Parts: sequence; C-alpha cells; structure tokens
Amino acid sequence: MKILLFNKKGFALIALVIIMTITGLIGASIASLMGAKHKGLPFQVNSYNALNLANTGVEWATRYIIYDYGPYPTTDTTVTLTGVGGIGQFTVTYNTAQDRLTSKGNYLGAVREIRINEFRHQFVSQTSKITIYPGTSPYYNSNYIYISFINNGSQSLTITGMSLNRSGTGTVHLEEVWNWALHWWGWGWDNLYSGPTVTIPNTITLTSSSSHNTDASSWWAIGFSESWGNLRGNYTLTFSGTIGGTPFTSTIKFNL
Repeated sequence: MKILLFNKKGFALIALVIIMTITGLIGASIASLMGAKHKGLPFQVNSYNALNLANTGVEWATRYIIYDYGPYPTTDTTVTLTGVGGIGQFTVTYNTAQDRLTSKGNYLGAVREIRINEFRHQFVSQTSKITIYPGTSPYYNSNYIYISFINNGSQSLTITGMSLNRSGTGTVHLEEVWNWALHWWGWGWDNLYSGPTVTIPNTITLTSSSSHNTDASSWWAIGFSESWGNLRGNYTLTFSGTIGGTPFTSTIKFNL
C-alpha cells in the first residue's frame, strides 16, 4: 500500500492563490465603493450649496422688507448670484394669508427648500415692529402719499412721534398727516391749508399719538402743497413710540 505524503509546497501555493483572490475581491469592492462615493460627492456638495442659497434667500427677504425700498415679495422673486459663477440662485415667496416665507436654493440642479412659519413674528419683528403691509406699495394721488403698514409684534403699540425725510429733486412742503380718520398732525379743520408748511428735504420730527393693534394694518396719508411728479423721491419714515411701556423705533423706506 502506498502512503501519500502531504506536499507542503503545494499547500502553500494553494493558500497563496486563495489569499490573493480574497485580497483582489476586497480591493475591487473598496475601489467600487470609493467610486460610488466619489460619484455621490458632487451631489452632496451641490446640495450643501443649495441649502446655503436657501438660507441666503431668507436673509435677503428679511433685509429687503426692512431696509430696502419695497413691500414683501408676494410673488416669486428669483435672484441669481454672480458670486458663485452665475450657476446658483434662490427663489423667495411670501404667503400673506399664512405668514409663511419659502426660500428655494438651486445649485447645479440640486434644490433645497426652507419654510418659515410666522415669518413676521419670528424674524421681521425682531428688527422692525412696523413694516409696509404685505402686498402693498406706497403711492401718491393728488397732494397725498398713501402708505399702509402693519404692526408685526405680538402686542399693541402706540406711536407718539414720526421723523420724516425725503431725498429727491427740489423741495416739497408738508401740510398734514392723517392716520385713517384721525388728523394725526397738521392744522385744524378750519385752516387745514392756511397754516405755515414745513419744508423738506430736511428731516423733520412730528409729534402726536395713535394706537395700533397687533397684526393690524393702518393707512397713513401725508399731505403736501405739491402734487404728482413733484413728490417723487426716496422717503424714510421713522416711527417712535411704546409697546407695553417699552420704547421702540421702526423705520419704513420707500421710493416714488
């Protein structure tokens, strides 16, 4: 009977082949995984950039409403940023009825969206208690400029003063200020147009008083001696008063 001796060299060769095969499979798996990860990385980067653009849209909307010359963006307003090569943009929409701001960032096809409920109460009111009423723009008719604003805060407020500044061509002359049916500032009923007028473009400060409930709109009419095209220019109205006994100031800017 023959006895087969174990060939150590043959076993070592077989083991080496098995190890090399396993190592190759692991290497191929890692390479495939890394390839898939690298393919997904650009989308993750684009998604991150899109989220930053959406956040930028929220900041833009807040500053646009408070500091710039315009009402709330009640329709889609698209802004393309040149700072990212012109390939990124955000779209901002404000829903007046729901007080909801939606900002969508788009970067190379990746889209991220941010929705903020109670936008006026959470964001705008922290900086400005009074803003132009959503969806409206100041306008002039005959000798008057008409402005609708809203109290953004969660408490009623009392306006006790207003600083008015106009920058534009030539000068105009202020005669009176109305808040709804209240003759807020000016001369009496018998001599509304017979008293001296106040010359603008200089900043003037008016003193009177009126109360405004939270979320309530209020129409203001500012009367001048001049009319129509003479009233064109940039206007800044800074209201001062109190909220629950605490002083406040809020500025509204617009142009005509």
